[in-house]
Amino acid sequence: MTDPLDEPDDGTPLTDEERQGLRLPVLTRKELNRAEAENISRAMTWLFLSRRRLRPESVTREAWLERLHWRMYDQVWTHCP
Repeated sequence: MTDPLDEPDDGTPLTDEERQGLRLPVLTRKELNRAEAENISRAMTWLFLSRRRLRPESVTREAWLERLHWRMYDQVWTHCP
């Protein structure tokens, strides 16, 4: 499997359709992958370094999973994929 962050510097340009809903002015797939990776990293920090206890009955609820998903993409997308 190839690393999605390891693309040529010029990267694959995003189409206008692919750029719909983006909060950031990214133009290439590489820039998008990097922005999403940074956002996911922030979400993982929130998840694992917060003082909240992760209980199985909580983390398996759809609302909790949707909140985590939103945190993973909220800085990149106006609507989370």
